[in-house]
Amino acid sequence: MKTVLSSVFLLALGVVVFALYRSMQAPADLWAQTGSFPSCPGRPSCVSSIATDGVHRIAPLTYFGDAHAARTRLEAVIRAMPDHRILQATPEYLHVLFLTPRMRFRDDAEFLVQPGGVIQVRSLSRFGYGDRGVNRARVEAIRDAFSKASTAKTR
Repeated sequence: MKTVLSSVFLLALGVVVFALYRSMQAPADLWAQTGSFPSCPGRPSCVSSIATDGVHRIAPLTYFGDAHAARTRLEAVIRAMPDHRILQATPEYLHVLFLTPRMRFRDDAEFLVQPGGVIQVRSLSRFGYGDRGVNRARVEAIRDAFSKASTAKTR
């Protein structure tokens, strides 16, 4: 009986250690590393504006006017959000780490400001299969705040 309990405990400990390790690692296919804006892996804990399937597809953010001004507004919107850390920022790109409210899971969000009024977006969980719609809801909250900031700027 002791060996069975010990085996179960060691297995559970191994799963926890693996989960912690995976949650500390940023995705390897970020735009900053590949120069190509990525779609989503097969699991539903991701949304991307370049995905073509209904599970992962989300519309890109849009803006009117200057790309630099849009990028500045986007960063201001993100800075106003709770539990985030901007990991990389260039004139056209943001990589942001978000922590989920309850379980403190790590989610990576990428924003690529392109000329012509489009901001490509991808948001994905570092660990786990599903995310209960957290990444999609976060992107939609950013879209809403960005739209309101854009409207306020033009008044």
